[in-house]
Amino acid sequence: MARAILRIIVPALITTTLVAYERAPDLRSIDEAVALGQSRDEAVRRRFHQPYRINIGRPPLDYIDLVTPFRRVELAVEERARLGDRLFRQRDALTALAEHGDDRAGNSAFRDSGSVSEAAELRYPTR
Repeated sequence: MARAILRIIVPALITTTLVAYERAPDLRSIDEAVALGQSRDEAVRRRFHQPYRINIGRPPLDYIDLVTPFRRVELAVEERARLGDRLFRQRDALTALAEHGDDRAGNSAFRDSGSVSEAAELRYPTR
């Protein structure tokens, strides 16, 4: 069972990571993530999230969700906007990244490797 799940997960992670991964967003990319997260158009945000969500649909694994530094900023902006706070700035984005281990050195690239988080949703059948 575990091997079967790994055969599904590993290729999906590699493919999606290569397509949607920006290792160290610069200030311009952070501004883009903020603008995207503040967009009032749900369809735009849904299209943005599609490459980061890998639908598996094979029990017990429903999907895998990847969170890159760029997406982490966008998700933080969306969360704050849902709470009514639409004043999300670069400083807030850098704080959100630092909370996940993505630290900046001045105006240069991130010092660390640009961490990627994975989350999987599992569903076990009830009897």
